[in-house]
Formats: sequence, structure tokens, C-alpha cells
Amino acid sequence: MEYYGTEEGKGKKKQQNGKRSQGETPADHHRRVALASIAQRGIEEPLEGMDSAQCSILLNGFKRYRCASKLGIGVAPYASLGGEEATAILNLLRMENAYLDYFQSRLSLL
Repeated sequence: MEYYGTEEGKGKKKQQNGKRSQGETPADHHRRVALASIAQRGIEEPLEGMDSAQCSILLNGFKRYRCASKLGIGVAPYASLGGEEATAILNLLRMENAYLDYFQSRLSLL
């Protein structure tokens, strides 16, 4: 039982901030941390997808989208990667590879 109004409960809450609770799976922990981050700072990195005449398809940012939905955030930053599925997916892969290459080059400097 949690006693949030007491000093004991406040101490327990401080211990849990940023740490995984007993019995909490790693996935649940990451979900809780992402929710807290988006609640505090909003979505900092835009969702990415492709737009066609019929619909928009989300390609990157599923967890951010779910967190925003749970928090009642109706509008999020969004970047279109192209108007055709294949083009958008290739653009996403190129961006991911460039991101990984950058960090690998930074690690080699250490």
C-alpha cells in the first residue's frame, strides 16, 4: 500500500524516481519514463511518416505517439519523409544510418 501523503510515502517515491520498481519489467520501466518525459517536456523529436492522398502512415515514433495519446496530447510534431511508401522508407533508413555513423565516429575518438 502506498502512502503518498506521508513522509514515508514521499521517501519511497523519491527512491523510485528513475529506478525500476520491484517486479516492473524493463519495457514497463521505459514506458513509464517516456510518459514522464513527454508529460514534462513534450515531444522533442518529431514523429516521422509518409503522406499520400488517402492517408498518412507513421514509420517512426510509435512509442511517442502512444505516450502522447495516453496523455491527451492531440497535436505532435510530424515530419513527412515522402509521398510514396518506398521513398519514405528509404529516406528513414538513410537518416538512421547517418545517425549511427555519426555516433560510431564519435566513439572512435574516445
